[in-house]
Amino acid sequence: MDDWRSHAKDGNDTNWKIWRSRLPVVAAVNGYCLGGGCDMSMACDYTIAADSAQFGEPEIEFSSATPFLVMPWVVGMKHAKEMMLLGERISAAEAHRMGIVNKVVPPTR
Repeated sequence: MDDWRSHAKDGNDTNWKIWRSRLPVVAAVNGYCLGGGCDMSMACDYTIAADSAQFGEPEIEFSSATPFLVMPWVVGMKHAKEMMLLGERISAAEAHRMGIVNKVVPPTR
């Protein structure tokens, strides 16, 4: 339990540093962006995703939840509840529609 708390605290500290940064922070997502990665992408100022990228908070399937609760401010309460209650993965296009992603591009080689 203490290991998980330490891990969650480290992740939260990193995400808060990104969220509060005076410099712009850009996320480039090419693949799976789940759990802590999804949280980190939402903490960034600008997120670019390959059209094949997937986003989500699958930890809900294991009776857990994200410790970094910035999602309602990024996507709105209804979308945040949908993602955090269902734990489903969403496409880059859907993440763009919801406001998690700023731009969707073809994947790089």
